[in-house]
Amino acid sequence: GSINTHHHTMKLSSICIVASTLSGFIGQTSAAHLRANSPAHKRRKAAYTDFEFFECDVVETIGVPFPGEDDLAPTMSCETDTEHEFGDVVFDLEGDTEEFFHGLDLSYGDVRIRVPVDVVGEHDVIKFDEVTSAQITITYTGNERRNLASSAPTGVKYVVAIRVSNDRASCDPNRTSSPCSRVAQSASQLSNDLFSWRNTNMKTIYKKCSDRKLLIKPAEGPGIVNGVLQLDAPSNICSMTYDDVSNWAFRQDKVDRLFRTGSTAKVTHKMFVLPNHPCVDFKGAAAWGQVNRSISWYQSKSVSFPAVHVHEFG
Repeated sequence: GSINTHHHTMKLSSICIVASTLSGFIGQTSAAHLRANSPAHKRRKAAYTDFEFFECDVVETIGVPFPGEDDLAPTMSCETDTEHEFGDVVFDLEGDTEEFFHGLDLSYGDVRIRVPVDVVGEHDVIKFDEVTSAQITITYTGNERRNLASSAPTGVKYVVAIRVSNDRASCDPNRTSSPCSRVAQSASQLSNDLFSWRNTNMKTIYKKCSDRKLLIKPAEGPGIVNGVLQLDAPSNICSMTYDDVSNWAFRQDKVDRLFRTGSTAKVTHKMFVLPNHPCVDFKGAAAWGQVNRSISWYQSKSVSFPAVHVHEFG
């Protein structure tokens, strides 16, 4: 039958088709809390300049266009994980990436590159050109690909919505004519929109479409209330891109402690809920989500729509 959430109508059967297509991605994300051997707090805050090289995994990120607008080309990034000296950092890959990765299947997220620290530019951008391409090298692990091939999109996935907002701002977050650093939804409203059994959302969609084989639950851990973790936005948030904000967030104690050695937090997927464009630069998208990884980013005005949950929860 039809559903209507926040004036958004869609046939549930259509959402199930998308959900069944993307549910494999959910089964493939890594749960850092299960390893419980993430780096100590001080190592996560190590400066890049303390190292000559670092390694990271190449990730494709898919964006959701606004209604009536053209599809967005996938972007590429490279991510360190919670066990790395840097902690969890997303580096944007720009420049001649198509030529550099020509013939390689990047969809599994198991292609790793070794990068000199001095080629990382502003906003954590790694730009490929004639000079840097000769300095960056590729390694294949293949381990993740084999694991993904044998994994099933079933079980329990713990999702945290990380709400980054300046709640003291007096601006209207729903007006896009000027930057506003406040997220429109309160923490309780976000929890209701994402996890309530009374709404049509990713929790109810995946339960129905997987015949109860895949269950989405609110993440558990210090500071997480009903699946939502709140962070006060940095003062310069309106000059940041969406992945700038997540890189900043991973350095904050409230997020960092979820992944420290010995943490008992249950977190499989991180949803960043951020102020709308033009405050945070979403590069023309309503939302972005990694393929075969565990991070997605949402503008406040887009996060409550079930179709966006399903599209980006990869």
